[in-house]
Amino acid sequence: MQTPFPTPSARLQGVATPVPGPLDSSGRCQRCGRPIPKPRPRQKACSSRCRWALWKAGQARSAQALVQRDREIQELLNVALRKLEGR
Repeated sequence: MQTPFPTPSARLQGVATPVPGPLDSSGRCQRCGRPIPKPRPRQKACSSRCRWALWKAGQARSAQALVQRDREIQELLNVALRKLEGR
């Protein structure tokens, strides 16, 4: 007589979890290069001064990207106006 539920040939195992540790942190400050004593996940700076400098640099990059985007939009609008005037 057959069993109603066949047993699997391989037993199911649990999922292995990764070893906890720093995710994006290399253990060194991205601004000055000094080692971070107890790096937390995604920690990039060793001090508040370095954290502020990294933040400020990110703000400048964002502002530059916005200026570039505005120039591209302005150029596209000028092309569209020239096409409309040429009709």
